[in-house]
Amino acid sequence: MQELDRATADQKAIVILSHHGGGSINKGSLFAGLFESFYPDETELLALWAKYFVEPAESTSGAEVRELLASYPNVILHLVGHTHENAINAVCPDGTAVTGEDYLAGTRCAAAEAPRTAANGYWEVVAASVREHPHHFRITEIVDNGDGTGTVFTTVLRPQGGEGSLHDLGLFLALAEAHLEGTVYRSGLGTAADRNAALRFAWPEALVPVIATAEGASPIASETTLAEPAAGLPTLPGWP
Repeated sequence: MQELDRATADQKAIVILSHHGGGSINKGSLFAGLFESFYPDETELLALWAKYFVEPAESTSGAEVRELLASYPNVILHLVGHTHENAINAVCPDGTAVTGEDYLAGTRCAAAEAPRTAANGYWEVVAASVREHPHHFRITEIVDNGDGTGTVFTTVLRPQGGEGSLHDLGLFLALAEAHLEGTVYRSGLGTAADRNAALRFAWPEALVPVIATAEGASPIASETTLAEPAAGLPTLPGWP
């Protein structure tokens, strides 16, 4: 909280990077809970587990993390991993999240009391893993639109390699593993709204003049990820 307060006081836009996101932080001891569920009467076993297998519970839940970050208007983006799945969540002011699947079904955040981001909160973008199918990684760009708003452009890429390359072998092994687990072509991919997207937001009012006069600010031209891609490339779908 001290860093969030400091960055806000310094009139800085805030991007959070962490391994866990709001959907993968559990306030409690997972294994201890399983032991208690399966062996409720094994008091000695539970005591030994508590004594020799130290697994402290998280002090804060994922929902509380999201609620905390959403309370800071300067927070525009949270980049996370852990789940090995492509995902984009619009986190609402109350800390609840609209997932990509929910978004495609028409769900939206309720209107905020005051203008915040286009999602009425902030964006949580989850990267997949390069060690297993679909071998995706992300390129993320934050662009000032010059009208008091900005856009997070995020696209997924997969490493390329020819026949016999390390990537080719890794892809074969990853698909074989996915086939054995019964998750071929699904695990990790996410929905269409979880991969390539343009995520719009509104800068906090106090940041608008700061962003406009930022030292070193210059137009950004990208052939692959921005609103006007190179000829033959599709325009990214936009949230919301």
